[in-house]
Amino acid sequence: MKTLLFTSILLFFCTSCAPYYPPDPNASTIVTVQYENEPPRVILNSECRSQYDCGKKTGANCAAALYNESLKFLNEADGLADKKLYLSATLSTMQAMTRLSEAEITLKKAKTDNFEDWKVAVVMGLEKKIEEKLKLCQRKIDLYNWKR
Repeated sequence: MKTLLFTSILLFFCTSCAPYYPPDPNASTIVTVQYENEPPRVILNSECRSQYDCGKKTGANCAAALYNESLKFLNEADGLADKKLYLSATLSTMQAMTRLSEAEITLKKAKTDNFEDWKVAVVMGLEKKIEEKLKLCQRKIDLYNWKR
């Protein structure tokens, strides 16, 4: 009985004296997922707002805007890689991939709803550009992981 009491008191003091780290209001947590034969993707939680506000835009215009946003992240990733910050470059590339994935989904839905969106997707080549950038992102992530 004494041993049990001593152990429980010791356990209480050990847990109460453990270091406590208050949450940093400027910190953010990013969750990634990678399925078999697919590139890793960033999972946005419910606290994250939409990647781009497509309120009054058509599906193709929204996909094009998401594509342009992804290019900004890719340029940022290139700058980070030049500074040898490969983990940060990988994260920026993954954020570009999430925008490209959202653009791909938006465009696939839009091109079946509207002929103009279909023309933008197929004839103007937005769909192909998105696919090429997704492949480029995967190659860049592999390269950054190799350089780390």
